[in-house]
Amino acid sequence: MSHAERSYLVTAAAGGIGGALVMLLLEAGAGVLACDISGKRLAALEERAGSRRDRLAVLKVDVADEKGAGQATHAAIERFGTLHGLANVAGGIAGIGEDIIDRPIDRITAEEYQQTVRLNLDSAFFMTRALVPHFRSRHYGKVVNVASLAAFGNFEHMGNAGYDATNPAPASRATAWCPVLGTAPAMVPHPRWLRAQ
Repeated sequence: MSHAERSYLVTAAAGGIGGALVMLLLEAGAGVLACDISGKRLAALEERAGSRRDRLAVLKVDVADEKGAGQATHAAIERFGTLHGLANVAGGIAGIGEDIIDRPIDRITAEEYQQTVRLNLDSAFFMTRALVPHFRSRHYGKVVNVASLAAFGNFEHMGNAGYDATNPAPASRATAWCPVLGTAPAMVPHPRWLRAQ
């Protein structure tokens, strides 16, 4: 499918799913604003883009707060003029590099839980809210919300009680936002899930 002359904003764009999506969009001819909290990973994404780099803009920003979401939206519109879609990929578990996977609920601190809520709920809410007026004004815009299979059950190999509690939100967002945005569920298997099968 050609996405020539279309432009998209992707959050967590320097990670696994986000990075793969950015590459697919660039290969299809689209322009992409790639947002991530890691400048180092964004630099690696730019390198990976190679000759397609002219259609890639990167922005180091935390989209889990209102100001960051506004900055990302402004940067994307300023760079491309019109946006055709948003991929809310940002999410995860606070402290993922630590021993937090499968941690019981009584060992998850309030701070870890609140950061997980920010990552999985606030990021998509603030980004979508920031872009809906732009989409409405053009009578077009698509939003993709990425969630874990943890949204559908507490899988030991996928998270912990805090993470699993926040993951139904992307699925319910699709229903809650449906009158404005519509919905079409799909699945991207993650290597961790495939190993557990």
